[in-house]
Amino acid sequence: MRLCKRWLGAWYVLLVCAACSGESLLEELPEGVFLDHTPAGTVDTMLVVNAGDFLMGTNQGFDPEGPAHVVYLSAFYIDKYEVTNAQFRAYARATGASLPPETGNPMFSNDRQPVVGITWAEADAYCRWRGGRLPTEAQWEKAARGTDGRTYPWGEEAPGGEYAVMDLGGRCGRTNWANPSAGPVPGEFCHTMPVGSRPRGASPYGLLDMAGNAWEWCSDWYDDTYYGRSPREDPSGPASGTFRVVRGSSWHHLPHYLKTSARFRFYPDQRGNFIGFRCVRDVHQ
Repeated sequence: MRLCKRWLGAWYVLLVCAACSGESLLEELPEGVFLDHTPAGTVDTMLVVNAGDFLMGTNQGFDPEGPAHVVYLSAFYIDKYEVTNAQFRAYARATGASLPPETGNPMFSNDRQPVVGITWAEADAYCRWRGGRLPTEAQWEKAARGTDGRTYPWGEEAPGGEYAVMDLGGRCGRTNWANPSAGPVPGEFCHTMPVGSRPRGASPYGLLDMAGNAWEWCSDWYDDTYYGRSPREDPSGPASGTFRVVRGSSWHHLPHYLKTSARFRFYPDQRGNFIGFRCVRDVHQ
């Protein structure tokens, strides 16, 4: 795959394909915004995360979240939003891929809701069809956290429904397991919401839903102790494992996992109405 650049008036487009045949196209707009025109005719908005150091992990969380350490990452593009049902349906029509069961559930099937019930392999196949891939765990954390070591994508304020589609302690969330008698909570979330519905929760790079709505698959295998031996530059996770990394928590899970340093994992073939994804592309210099 090679990179071609073509000027179109005041803007230029980046054509990313086997021989600049138009299989996939990145169109650069002002302010570091890129439109990824897919082979199915859909458009994914991507933002750029510049190369450089950031603080990954924490010394004040669960053991697998530490130690805090400095990581250098090369520049990359990442989806501004989680992949939606509409985008995945277009991909399935174009490729013959199967739709996940939740696309038939009216609670989760709106075109603008994130596609959920996706296995790791299905998410990986979609990103590769677009000419990208799933983010590494390090890329995901930098995109959510920025370079100032913040606790949440939006900063240090405690999480709430104005920032994230999250468990508010009512009957629909995981917190309720510890308190089964809890009743409904005004405004609680019992399903995902359309992507980008909580703009106050934006990350330093402008990404939305990096906390809550749906867990997001990362490319890495999961290892509790990986941070103790991960390389300083562009870590990509262990060579093998049993679980794959997920990040960002969901509408249903405990608020702790909304933190930018929080780590979790699922079996690669696990489906759930709380598991989605977004894609990245490498920036070719």
